[in-house]
Amino acid sequence: MQRGKTIAAATIAVSCAFVVLLAVGCSPQRGSSTTSTSTSTATASTGTGLNTYAASSPYAADEPSAPTDASGAGTDSQSTTYSSEKYIEDNTPKVTTLTDGTQIQLVPNDIGVSAYRGLDFMPSYNLHYLHADKRGCNSCHADLAQTVSNMTDYDHEDLTRCAPTQLTVQQCVDCHTWQLAYISEQNAFGDMIHQIHYTNHGDAFTSESGNCWSCHYVMSNGPTSFTQQSSAPGTTYAVEDSANTGVTASSSEWQLWDVVKHSVMRGITDIPDQTAVNGSFTWNQDKSAWNQPWDYNWRGPGYYWDHDRYHYQEEGVPLDQKVFDNWTITVSGCVGKEVTFTLPELLAKAPSVDTTKGLMCTMNPTGGPFFGNFQIKAIPLSWLVEQAGGYTDQAASLQVMAADGSHEDLTRDVFTQNMNEIYIVYQISGEPLRWESGYPVWCWCPFMSAGNSWKSVSDFVFSDTASAWLPNQNGWHKQGPEWTMDGNERSNSDGFFNKPNVGYLNVKEGTVIKTGQPYTINGFAHAFDLTVAAVEFSLDGGKTWTRYDTPGVDHTRIVNWSFTFTPPADSSYVVRVRSVTTDGLVTETPQELMLVAHSS
Repeated sequence: MQRGKTIAAATIAVSCAFVVLLAVGCSPQRGSSTTSTSTSTATASTGTGLNTYAASSPYAADEPSAPTDASGAGTDSQSTTYSSEKYIEDNTPKVTTLTDGTQIQLVPNDIGVSAYRGLDFMPSYNLHYLHADKRGCNSCHADLAQTVSNMTDYDHEDLTRCAPTQLTVQQCVDCHTWQLAYISEQNAFGDMIHQIHYTNHGDAFTSESGNCWSCHYVMSNGPTSFTQQSSAPGTTYAVEDSANTGVTASSSEWQLWDVVKHSVMRGITDIPDQTAVNGSFTWNQDKSAWNQPWDYNWRGPGYYWDHDRYHYQEEGVPLDQKVFDNWTITVSGCVGKEVTFTLPELLAKAPSVDTTKGLMCTMNPTGGPFFGNFQIKAIPLSWLVEQAGGYTDQAASLQVMAADGSHEDLTRDVFTQNMNEIYIVYQISGEPLRWESGYPVWCWCPFMSAGNSWKSVSDFVFSDTASAWLPNQNGWHKQGPEWTMDGNERSNSDGFFNKPNVGYLNVKEGTVIKTGQPYTINGFAHAFDLTVAAVEFSLDGGKTWTRYDTPGVDHTRIVNWSFTFTPPADSSYVVRVRSVTTDGLVTETPQELMLVAHSS
């Protein structure tokens, strides 16, 4: 089951200021009759009376003609193809055209796909029962990343400045769940998002008819009503079990609409056999299309080493060549001898590496934007260590230290295995580092998560002690009973939220594509210290998966993949993707993308 899919009703109910009765499956069905069954001989009046629109119906003029005799008794006059322009208008999902010409349809077309009876022109289940066009983040926010990044009441990290992925609510849940090293409030997404919508921006939300069902989907075994107990801000609501289901506030589950929508909307075609749609796959590990890495620019207490760099960048302060010319790099501690070089000396004496390497943020949610393959110019740390006479047997850890004294430590097993992959980077994409990237130099450790790559590095200290808290971060660990702050975070006994990571690039949910024509989806995969062995796709809701191997992957670079398929008919198709490592680790939350095929 996907994380973030469910939230306890006691938490969610804080936003419901009204009583709602759920009557799932109780809608009257046109065309069914219990009154005519008592007669043995059908007549025109009894055979069509309950299949006739009211005179005020906008479709009344298009109603099929009533039979003139009893020969058609018992048949459904609505079985003919319906051609009413008004009906089609009211039951066809909206298509939006973006500025670049891309067309987006967020709701599948389900005309003729009835939830209750196989009639040709029952009202659209997606639009008139689920109201799918009015639910989920994108029903209000066309670009969720832009919305979050531009919040005026909270300076959120900018989610638009790196990889061209589409932010989803699942990624928000991922980041705001649990991580002692990065977030101060654990498991707080539910309360936070309700306060933003109902307290901070309550008027705007309710003016758009926003309510609990704008964001949530309720299973039929959930509670059936809510009773307001107070009108004060932050009010709570009691959950009534009026259906006597035994489901109460403590046990019932509400699900996020955006997480479950592909499983509940009608009009989505499953394809178990990808050969039927000419499925094909290619991959490479080339440089990413974007030229600069992201930067979190932490502002809070405990992260002040980023403070000056952030403001220099935001205020457009020119890079200072004197800083570069006078910067020194020192290797000391448990080495043959201490050595120090200025950056100009290193550029004159040391070998320079021009290569492509990848980085991904420790906390990058599955499918998130904080990653990339970048062209770097760098000095290999191994050359400096050689000048220092190598490290001794007493070296238990390597402190990668910035000029302000902050440091990231690598344990002996890590730095000995990866010494040739530790780089002192001075150019990215052919340009000097930016202030926010740690000008003038940034130590890269592409064999691990980006949290181990330290900016504005000045010292490499081989220490004879190893701290009890050495991150050596290789992905975002789950919270569990065996995970402790005084232990080593590399233990993966509790698994990972985002390893291996996988996602889509340059494509949006609901993109309209051409029926019968090949369509290519691009994406990425990465597994930090592990190696991606394959990328797998499912077009039938995860029932079956087709594996595409990626032999010879370099785990210090991101995998770029392309998947092509040909939609056989006008319909909606959901492509799910996950990646697998050589160790057998599988993406916990496969990423989902709905594409809508049109003939014209």
